[in-house]
Amino acid sequence: MTRIKNIISNQYHQLNFAERGRIEALRGLDWSIRRIAKTLHRNPSTISRELKRGTTTQLNASTRIFEQSYLAETGEAVYRKHRLNSCYSGLFDHCHLFCNALATALKVRPR
Repeated sequence: MTRIKNIISNQYHQLNFAERGRIEALRGLDWSIRRIAKTLHRNPSTISRELKRGTTTQLNASTRIFEQSYLAETGEAVYRKHRLNSCYSGLFDHCHLFCNALATALKVRPR
């Protein structure tokens, strides 16, 4: 049973928006990366990468100083942008000229 449990626990699952919101809230309380990871049952590297992706620079209205802060909405937006670019588009989408030339060449000469 423990062997099956270990195999299942090694599978990677994407962070969802609720977890990103918890990361934002806990980071606002100055929790460490390891403490956040332990609370969310995630690897500290996952939390570190998420903090790097979702951190943005904002202007503090009262002090007029730029500050770096993690926002769950920014992390979600970066995640969605990367997911759109991660899909394989296929050979025919990249090589229009070659595919058209190949189709005409095959039509000219019988097989």
